[in-house]
Amino acid sequence: MADSDPNERFSRHRFRGLDPKSVERWAINIENENTGLRGQVAALETRVMEADAFSEDAVKEMIALQEIVKQTEAQQEMFATRQRLFRDEAAQIVHDAWAEASVVRAQTQQMRDRTQAQLDAARATHAHHLDAMRGKVREEIETAIDQVRAVLAAECEEHQSRIAAERVEHQSHIAALESERRRIIAEIEACTTSLLDRIAPLKQPLSDAEPEAGDAGATIQPVHDATEALTVLVTTMRRSLETPVAAWEPTGVIEMFPAEVAQ
Repeated sequence: MADSDPNERFSRHRFRGLDPKSVERWAINIENENTGLRGQVAALETRVMEADAFSEDAVKEMIALQEIVKQTEAQQEMFATRQRLFRDEAAQIVHDAWAEASVVRAQTQQMRDRTQAQLDAARATHAHHLDAMRGKVREEIETAIDQVRAVLAAECEEHQSRIAAERVEHQSHIAALESERRRIIAEIEACTTSLLDRIAPLKQPLSDAEPEAGDAGATIQPVHDATEALTVLVTTMRRSLETPVAAWEPTGVIEMFPAEVAQ
């Protein structure tokens, strides 16, 4: 009955009050619907199979993803653990660095204080040495000044004594020159007197002597020479009397009459 044709069933059975053709159309439609439904069922079964395969793949992928999630969670936990370790290590390092920095800061402060104390002591020592050096240099300068003053005083005294000696020598030289001047003046006066004595006979009239005509020129020439010599002597005496002793120099008058000066 299940394998029999539906149209044959509808054709064998008669429904009271219904048109067989309508019943047959209904049967055909129902059969078409059943066929479509069977196709849909087959498609659904195929999809169910595909869904089962997809679900199995999904389950496998879910298991793989769960494994990945577990690994990820383990890695995250390990990362968190490492991060906590790193954080703890970093905190410990920071704490150690802070403690070391505090120690270094304290040591630096101590070193700075010690350096400042040494610097103050060095400054005080330097100031003391500088004051001592200044005092020593001042004493040396004063000693040098005293020595220079003593040397200058000695040189001044020596210069004054030398000036005094030169002054005495100059005065003695002036006295000698004055004596020489008086001697030369006396000699000049003697020479002048001698010349005047020699000229006196020549002033007598020529008629008394009655010289010859040839001797007139020889007699007049000595008179002129003696007159010129007398003029030179008078000029020299005037110059010697008017000229200072330091600037006076003897002329050549004595050399002109050495015999008369010798007398």
